Amino acid sequence: MLKQLNKLYFFDYPVGVNIGKNKLTSEADALNDYEILFRTFKDYGDYIVINISSPNTPGLRDLQNEQFINDIFALAKEITSQPVLLKIAPDMAAEDAIALCKTAVNAGAAGIIATNTTIDYSLTEHAKDFGGISGALLTEKSYELFKAIGKELYGKTLLISVGGIDSAEEAYKRIKAGASLVQVYSMLIYKGPALIKEINEGLVKLLQADGYTHISEAIGADWK
Repeated sequence: MLKQLNKLYFFDYPVGVNIGKNKLTSEADALNDYEILFRTFKDYGDYIVINISSPNTPGLRDLQNEQFINDIFALAKEITSQPVLLKIAPDMAAEDAIALCKTAVNAGAAGIIATNTTIDYSLTEHAKDFGGISGALLTEKSYELFKAIGKELYGKTLLISVGGIDSAEEAYKRIKAGASLVQVYSMLIYKGPALIKEINEGLVKLLQADGYTHISEAIGADWK
């Protein structure tokens, strides 16, 4: 990954580095993996994401606890001055997710990214019993958890929403719920890069319809 980053030429665009422990690393040794990654990427990218929510790494979600959050952000402070954000899973109860996010913010998190993919296999009869479900099936689940987090943490930290965003309307819902940024993954596969233009042009119309002159006025509008 470091070799690939060194080849990048579009440094006018923000680059985030998403880090997680290896599959074979035990929970007890997880901090060692993150330390290596912090030290490796501390001079690259614009921010680092602590990913403890990928369903593809066995035991990774077990790190979504208060002790580990405090330990890892303390470690990050010792190594890098980059903004460090926490990415959480959509499968937590809202009160647990909010408590975890508050712990992260108090420990020094520069923001929260919600959410990763889901292991709620009841969302489709065609699901396997491993890995994460993304895209349209995740939309409502991700939005509901993000909205709960936004209600508690909007104005207290940077919030980034991700999960099943496929249109300007969906992006706008997340923005009004407190998102300063939204991320799109799966729908780029289905709709291609033109989706970004469609979302941006759609957002302009939605902002105008609500009487806003700048997108910053819409961020967190549900809680103002």
